Amino acid sequence: EDHLAKFAHPFDPDYAAACRARGHEPVQPSLNGLFEWVDTDHSGKVSRAELEAAMPLLSELRGEEMRLSEEAWKALDDDGNGAVNFSEFASWGGPRLGLPLGVEHLFRSGSKNSVTEQPGCG
Repeated sequence: EDHLAKFAHPFDPDYAAACRARGHEPVQPSLNGLFEWVDTDHSGKVSRAELEAAMPLLSELRGEEMRLSEEAWKALDDDGNGAVNFSEFASWGGPRLGLPLGVEHLFRSGSKNSVTEQPGCG
């Protein structure tokens, strides 16, 4: 399961089949899910190194090579604090990737407003 946690993601073509084979409903691809996958240290923020490591997947999703120039990073890190929060990530990724936000779970009755409550496969 450690291998799956590190490498499986909702954008992997085998992801849905693997989840269903284990008796789980797969998480639908969303900006929130992508943000959580890119945020490998689970800090709630994405560092430049984390985003650069995710560029091959982002390029695949977009269908063209994406690079993170210094200028692009400065535009993405809107507040200049050296990390990207979900709002900054969604503002950048939404128009480029065309994914839903994926935060509907925050508005369900009884929610504690935690993005970690989103159910996942496994």
